[in-house]
Amino acid sequence: MELRVNSKRFGEISGRRLGAVTDRLDSGYSRLSSGDRNARSGGHASGRGIGASVRARLRGMSAARGNIQHGLSMVKTASSGLGEIGESLGHMRGLALRAATGTLSAEDRALLDADFQAQRQGMDQVAAQTAFNGQRLLDGTAGTTEIQTGVDPGGSVSIDLPDATSANLGDLQSQDLLTSDAASAALANIDNAIEALSAQQGELGAAENRLHQAYSALASRRMSLARADSHISDTDLATEITLLMQERIAQKAAVSVMIQATVEPDRALELLGISQMRRRGR
Repeated sequence: MELRVNSKRFGEISGRRLGAVTDRLDSGYSRLSSGDRNARSGGHASGRGIGASVRARLRGMSAARGNIQHGLSMVKTASSGLGEIGESLGHMRGLALRAATGTLSAEDRALLDADFQAQRQGMDQVAAQTAFNGQRLLDGTAGTTEIQTGVDPGGSVSIDLPDATSANLGDLQSQDLLTSDAASAALANIDNAIEALSAQQGELGAAENRLHQAYSALASRRMSLARADSHISDTDLATEITLLMQERIAQKAAVSVMIQATVEPDRALELLGISQMRRRGR
């Protein structure tokens, strides 16, 4: 009677199964330790590609957010400078009102005019020195500045930076308070300058509002995209732990089968030896 012990084939099959289970366990441990569901997972190649694209846009949104913050800082710096110029214009208007009366002496008018000219020079100094990151904002040299507020070309906010010099606001450089008529003329020009300055402040305020709106919209889009990235890339801990438990059970079963396949030939030989001894005893 022919007896075959076919344990080698069972051992090979069990070894392949054990290797596959071990690879899946390694992938599961990698996903749990990294928090990335696509870690070492060839089956999620599309997920890795989509996740990389999403993260690239998230990085772009972070850069755009920084641009908006810098733009807001620039606008606030310019607005602060316009506020100082407005205070100077208010003081100059008070001086012109006092000088417009006919009861002042020449000496009084000279003192008022000296203060008037000092205020005008202070205005121009503020316009020349108000700057952000090396760029002058109020002397008419900046022009239009584009703030990139989005992650795609064309997503920007235009900011027109004003010319707030005394020459541009109301031709105040040629004004004086040495006579009542000159003071009255200066008063009219100052009123024009205050009106022009108010318009400039309104334009900067509108630009600041647009930047705030762009920031809010960007923050909302970034939150939605971050949630999508989390759904694509983050590990589902409950699912992964359940799968790991299943794979560990399968691993133990495969190891048990391999041990059994190794032991069976010895048992068969042992049985053959006992059988031969019994025959000899007969």
